[in-house]
Amino acid sequence: MAVTKLRMVLLRLGAHQYEVAQAAGIPAPRVSEYATGRKNIPKHHLLKLAEVLEVSPEDIVGHDYHRQLPRDGLRIRNRGA
Repeated sequence: MAVTKLRMVLLRLGAHQYEVAQAAGIPAPRVSEYATGRKNIPKHHLLKLAEVLEVSPEDIVGHDYHRQLPRDGLRIRNRGA
C-alpha cells in the first residue's frame, strides 16, 4: 500500500476515510483510491477534502496545486527529482 500525502494527513489527524468521504460528499471507495495513490485527485475533490480536513490542498498533494492544473486530476505523488 502506497503512503501518500493524503494518507499521512488522515493518519496525523486520526481521521477515518469513510467519515471524511461522507463529510466531503465523495464516495468512500474513491477516497480510498486517492489515499492509496490508485487514482488522481480532481481539483474539485481536492478542495473539498482540504476543507473537511482543515488543511491546505498542498498538504494533501505535496506541491503547489495552482502551478499544475491538468484537466484529468492532480497527482498525489511528487513529480520529478
